[in-house]
This record gives sequence, structure tokens and C-alpha cells, in this order.
Amino acid sequence: MNRYLWMMLVPCLLATPAIAARQVYLKGGGVIAARSVWRSEGRVFVLVNRDSITDFSPAEIDVKRTFPHKQRSPIKQAVPSIVAQTSDPAPAGSAAEPQKQESRLKSLLSAVPKLSGKNPESLVPSNSAGGTVMKNKRDLAEKIGE
Repeated sequence: MNRYLWMMLVPCLLATPAIAARQVYLKGGGVIAARSVWRSEGRVFVLVNRDSITDFSPAEIDVKRTFPHKQRSPIKQAVPSIVAQTSDPAPAGSAAEPQKQESRLKSLLSAVPKLSGKNPESLVPSNSAGGTVMKNKRDLAEKIGE
């Protein structure tokens, strides 16, 4: 029994790397077993082994066979939170709708705190010594002035 188990397990383990490899189909009829294949900037890049990357033009590759079309689920687009908060159901033909949205956006923007017009250098600590950077600047200015 144990012998039969090993006879079934060994071929499965040997076949796994061959199944995991990607196939690159050339237009001339050749096939390349690769670790990875991708398209970028109008070229097809093939990672043959961990040290060898080759690029081909799409004219050399049978693109339909190499990159089969996969069924993908539709991408759900997130609705911005500002629009979700400010939108109220309104009649479709309403002329006041753009004005309402504009006034709501203005009220939202008025809630944003205003940035002070202060200069970053005016934010130096109030004590006379200042910070270490300011102290170093003064020392350098004195040395240059000497």
C-alpha cells in the first residue's frame, strides 16, 4: 500500500513545476516555458528563470494564446464621501439643483480651517536662545563675519 502511495505522489510532485510555468507562444510556432510573463510599455517581458529576463515585441508573440482573456468581475467604483453626504433626492428636471449643490459645497468648504499666513521662521520658540538650528545659524553667521 505504501509503495503505491509513493508511486502516485512522486509524479505529482515532479509535474507541479511544469504546471506552474507559464507558456509563451511565439508566432513562429515555438513555445517558451517561463516563470512569469507580463506586458509593459508596448513590449512583452518574459522571466525565463530567476536570472534571465527577455523582452519581445508583440509582433513576435502570439498574444491571444499567451494572454488568454479572463473573465473579470466589474470594478465597483467608490462614491466620494462628500457627494454621498451632500446629495439629496431632488426632481430630475429641477433647475435649483446645481445651486443647491453649489451652496452645500460652499458650506462644506467654509468648515475647513483656514491656514495662517505666518512665516515659518516666525514660529521660532519665544525664548531668546531659539532652537538649535537657529543657534547654529547665528554661530555660522558670526564666523563668516569675522
